[in-house]
Amino acid sequence: QENCPILVRPSTSASNAKELIFDKLDAGYKLGTAGNKGAGRSQTVQYFHGSEVAFWPHAEEHAAGVMQAIPDAPETEVILESTANGIGNYYHKMWQLAEAGQGEYQAIFIPWFWQEEYIKPAPAGFSLSMDEVEYQEIYGLTLEQMAWRRIKIVELKGDENLFNQEYPATAAIAFQ
Repeated sequence: QENCPILVRPSTSASNAKELIFDKLDAGYKLGTAGNKGAGRSQTVQYFHGSEVAFWPHAEEHAAGVMQAIPDAPETEVILESTANGIGNYYHKMWQLAEAGQGEYQAIFIPWFWQEEYIKPAPAGFSLSMDEVEYQEIYGLTLEQMAWRRIKIVELKGDENLFNQEYPATAAIAFQ
């Protein structure tokens, strides 16, 4: 909003950390946090983006409120995205339903190695273990991607399972 040229900048009635309301357009943005149990209730929402849903402390309660504020109408959209956080939580259940084609959600998975910046030059003498060679071959990874992966595993105190949660190659690996 602040960087929009004055000539085309819409008028606002509220502009703060929690909301940006365009009074003359009858539109705006509101921010709610997952720590607030009543986020999204008593509103009409056109576009909803829930971030890191697997880590919401009150996910079921949030969904019961905010999802009912989104009309089943054209030009509405709901995105629930997250790093996986184990199995059995609200996000995992929603993922399973989407994968099974139940409901209106689509399961979209993006593996870590699609991120072009997740590379590291392989140091001189860098070689892969047998397990790393197998992982590299399964996913068609470069040596630079494998060098990045190894460094991340070290940063995670050598916990390959934690790497697989934070940087999964497949959805099945993500939900451990």
